[in-house]
Amino acid sequence: MSPPCNRQKGTHLNKSAPAAHTGHGFRLDIQGLRAIAVTVVVAFHAGVTWIPGGFIGVDMFFVISGFLICGAILSEMAGTDTFRFRRFFVRRLRRLYPAALLVIVATLVAVYFFAPAQKFRDYSYDAITSMLYVSNFRFAFGEFGYFADTIASPFQHLWSLSVEEQFYVTLAILLILLRSLRQVKLARVIFAMTLVSLVVSIIGAIFFADISYYVIFTRGWEFGVGCLIAVAARRLVHLGRAAATTLRVLGILLIAASLVYITEDMPFPSYLALGPTLGTAFIIAAGCAPHRDFITYALAWKPFTALGNISYSLYLWHWPALIVPALYFGAKLTPWYAAAAVLASFVLAIFTHAAVESPLRLRSGAQPRILHNVATATVLTLAVTAGAFYGMQRIDQQLTNVSSGGQTTAATVQDIGISVPTPTPTETDESPTPEPTPIPTDPNWTPVGNLVFPPASALTPAVADAAAYRMQADIDGCLVGLNDTTIKVCEYGVMTSEHTIMLFGDSHAEMLYPAYAKIASTMGWKLQVLTKSACAPSTMRFGTFTGTAAQRQSCYDWREAAVAKIHELQPDLIVMAGYQGDTRRTMNLAVADFNSRWVTGLNEMVAQLPATSQKLFVSDTPDWTTIPVSCISRNTNNYSVCNNSIGNLVSTPRVDSEKATLEAAGVTVMNLNNVLCPEGVCAVIDRNYVVYKDAHHLLGPYVEALSPYFWLGTQAALQGGEPDAAAAASEAMASASSAAATREAEAASAAASPSDSASEPSATDSSGSSGDGSEEPTNSERTSSRSSSSSSSN
Repeated sequence: MSPPCNRQKGTHLNKSAPAAHTGHGFRLDIQGLRAIAVTVVVAFHAGVTWIPGGFIGVDMFFVISGFLICGAILSEMAGTDTFRFRRFFVRRLRRLYPAALLVIVATLVAVYFFAPAQKFRDYSYDAITSMLYVSNFRFAFGEFGYFADTIASPFQHLWSLSVEEQFYVTLAILLILLRSLRQVKLARVIFAMTLVSLVVSIIGAIFFADISYYVIFTRGWEFGVGCLIAVAARRLVHLGRAAATTLRVLGILLIAASLVYITEDMPFPSYLALGPTLGTAFIIAAGCAPHRDFITYALAWKPFTALGNISYSLYLWHWPALIVPALYFGAKLTPWYAAAAVLASFVLAIFTHAAVESPLRLRSGAQPRILHNVATATVLTLAVTAGAFYGMQRIDQQLTNVSSGGQTTAATVQDIGISVPTPTPTETDESPTPEPTPIPTDPNWTPVGNLVFPPASALTPAVADAAAYRMQADIDGCLVGLNDTTIKVCEYGVMTSEHTIMLFGDSHAEMLYPAYAKIASTMGWKLQVLTKSACAPSTMRFGTFTGTAAQRQSCYDWREAAVAKIHELQPDLIVMAGYQGDTRRTMNLAVADFNSRWVTGLNEMVAQLPATSQKLFVSDTPDWTTIPVSCISRNTNNYSVCNNSIGNLVSTPRVDSEKATLEAAGVTVMNLNNVLCPEGVCAVIDRNYVVYKDAHHLLGPYVEALSPYFWLGTQAALQGGEPDAAAAASEAMASASSAAATREAEAASAAASPSDSASEPSATDSSGSSGDGSEEPTNSERTSSRSSSSSSSN
């Protein structure tokens, strides 16, 4: 085998090479390709929208790596007729590991001080698996979704390094086993393996897209394409000028088209990755021939090659530079913040390349000290791992110190913004509307005003568990994904009931599940959940809303099919809620203009729903610019500093406009902001409850604790509804209230006369069983845990 073209000395590409590489066959066009690859990746991650396919830069890197590494091994075999795997491994280790380890350690320290404390454990495992080059499997099989963190792990970009290292090891072993084959047969074997990997990639993108994106089995063909060029190097040297230029032009066009037309919602890598993969391969192949053209000069331009020199360090630094500040502030960064983060990553990359990469890179002919390098890497990895576990322990202790202590004042109907219609007095009935009945609860719950709340106890949930908390509806997959148009209706409560409450909207509607599961079960009604991520119950078109065009269209299609499904089901009460914050920020609209379009869209949606169904709209919760639970974890001794003014978190004009418009359309409107922000201050802990899961979702246990408020809204909505539905609701609640009062009386009697209650059997025990052996079924016994019906929208 002859040395591949990336190792040929004296070619035209060496004439303007940097001094450090002169005479070593350094490919300036490949450095230019590296510059393009890292630029589009950084731009994509920084939020540049005009290159939606910027993530294909990673695929370009894979082709380049396949060509260079395969060429290096073949060159060594051709020159010495031998290949030492240990030496190869140590060379790769010294080339890649020090810079990666520096970034991992720096990011881990930054995460400890600035990221949500409750996420430090997860991020530590991300760092550890990244050091071991297996993080791609962790991210492939991890749990992702709308209620997972909206901001990714600061180590997530290192999955590509894991794939590369796995390729290096696999390729070295393969070439050792096939070293006796001639060039043509070797090319056939590599081509066959590349083709198999491509087929697996196409199938994987259809059936297990999330996993397929990260694993070597579906990415190997991209390396294989680069490797095939290295094997064919001898023949490619003889390309004519016209053929070489044609390949370069075609390669540039394929890469450019991929950047513009490939979007993140498309199945990937699959066959779509053929564009950037073949485009990069064509340019590399053309560079093996000794012919120059305008593309050659452009790729060898000094600013390009300088950027290519630091591309590895820049790729390592850019992601944590973007993500760690976002984790601290609890939201996606503004363009100015993103620009500052990219600039910082450039500075860090230049320093890392000069101080770490270049000094530690082995020069040609140098003999690596194998045991010394392996031992050093092992000790450093163990030290960082030990430090990560120590940090986990410290943070766990810190989070357990958070105690409850928030206050809640008594609430009335007026406090949650509900206008309850009052019947006109008549000669036979001049009594006013009775005070709303509190939702029956455990007798141990504490009355506050005319509401009933759970008793104070340990903080619920623990701060360390808040971000990972998942309610049953989320576990059941009731919230369909961004790209999904499936109409999935999850059902809870009393499955045989003729009366139904439906939650309709986006994740802010599903968020109300814990309260309405309790209310429906207590009333003896059925609860249905019909929700989709980032798809509010409004006909408003999102415009430049964050997300892809396909995701936005899936929302419009889902809404249309959902309305048809609601007409089919005819629920007694439709409870609607939707998130507006991120929509308004990304539509570049003035607040007043957005409010007008939002309220108009709500009104149009209400008009499309069944007239026989009563409607209750729950105004949106405060929209924080930080993540409250993260602030709590950083201020465990004084979490009140995390509280914020309602004026900073709620658009009062929008809330007022919603109320006026929807009430005029016959919709009951419920506004919890006076409860969440008593006296104008929004609290992060209310009594013994952590309030928020993230910047705008309430936590499930807290939502359930607010069941009395939601019952007030439900009762108000049903009072204007069909007589049979309202009567059924009142009867169910009165019966449950009576049962609760009976339990309280029996509990008090038992406490007063323990000896009597022990000696004489009671006629009815606390569970409702009668002395004659007959038993009245309780609500819980009539309730089925869950069922779901699904149908695909057209």
